[in-house]
Amino acid sequence: MAKTTRRRKTVAPDTSSGPGRPPGAKNKPVDTVRAELPRCTRCSGTDLKIIRKIGEQEICGVLADGTKFTSIIRRRACCQAPDCGQHQILIVRPFDPKKWKANGGQLD
Repeated sequence: MAKTTRRRKTVAPDTSSGPGRPPGAKNKPVDTVRAELPRCTRCSGTDLKIIRKIGEQEICGVLADGTKFTSIIRRRACCQAPDCGQHQILIVRPFDPKKWKANGGQLD
């Protein structure tokens, strides 16, 4: 008796079900945020290790270049670059639209 074999059919995987995004899905628009990395004052390196938070001051304001902020955060940091080790205080001014509106600020 001769053995017969069947040819297997290749079936493309179904992309409409399972994990992931469905085909043709649109991307949602998101806001672009400008973020600058804090730099070391001695070597201009960006590899800083935060040691501890000194304090946070809740205050809304606008810098000279038009950048808005809702608080001022001060942190002690140490540069991790070789042959540097500079200790410094970082000042970060984040912006939160909810806090800005709550304190009477107006968004453009």
